[in-house]
Amino acid sequence: MDLRISELLASRICHDLVSGVGAINNGIELVSEFGINMSDDAFALIGLSAEQLSSRLQFFRLAYGEAGMRSLPTVSSVVAAAILLIGDREIKISANEPEQTLPEGYGKLFLNLASLALDALPRGGVIEVFVENSPENCRLRANIVADQVKLDDRIASGLNLALADESLNVTNVHACFSQRYARVLGGEIVVENNSDEQLTIFVELPPIP
Repeated sequence: MDLRISELLASRICHDLVSGVGAINNGIELVSEFGINMSDDAFALIGLSAEQLSSRLQFFRLAYGEAGMRSLPTVSSVVAAAILLIGDREIKISANEPEQTLPEGYGKLFLNLASLALDALPRGGVIEVFVENSPENCRLRANIVADQVKLDDRIASGLNLALADESLNVTNVHACFSQRYARVLGGEIVVENNSDEQLTIFVELPPIP
């Protein structure tokens, strides 16, 4: 299963990055073909694509790589990392306790929760992230609000820890990775469909000291 997850995550990342690389190549071809007359438009295309590509690379580095263990020490850093994936989509994200510090690994999991929340907003909306710490546990929660909110069943299926290898694919591998990571930290991701306009994704972990 671990090897299968690694292979599918690599495929997912490559799929998400290839369009940006292709756009940069197209811009370079425009410069080569049309010369100086097309250079402004071509360089604008190259610049925009390079910026989007850089943002996605930074996000993947934090969400899936070792860097996310220590590079997301506060809730505000998680929000900033999630914004890298939002791009120009009509999605707003905010936090109740932006300066709340997070134990090692919690920020990485929180970022993956935010990414799942983004998957539930195909037409834009609002994500509010909360940290609720008590002596009993720490709940990381993302509330998603929009005219239409739904986490596709094909994505949500990855949260099932009993999912068979043959049912794991590039669509649900992110959810599977997130759930397995939550389990490593001592929690389990839960999705609650409150209504057609509101959905909550949360995980309960050991309390923050």
